[in-house]
Amino acid sequence: MSMTLAEYEAYLRTLAERVENIEPQQQKLTKPAKKKRLIKKQFHHKKQ
Repeated sequence: MSMTLAEYEAYLRTLAERVENIEPQQQKLTKPAKKKRLIKKQFHHKKQ
């Protein structure tokens, strides 16, 4: 599996974003912020 550096960096960034989404820090968010993040997540999936 060979990737260009740019592809690899994008892949790492996606991984990091996923990890951030899983972390418990999400629970500290207020409800409106959580809703916003959910909408953002859905938009993100549609883009791919």
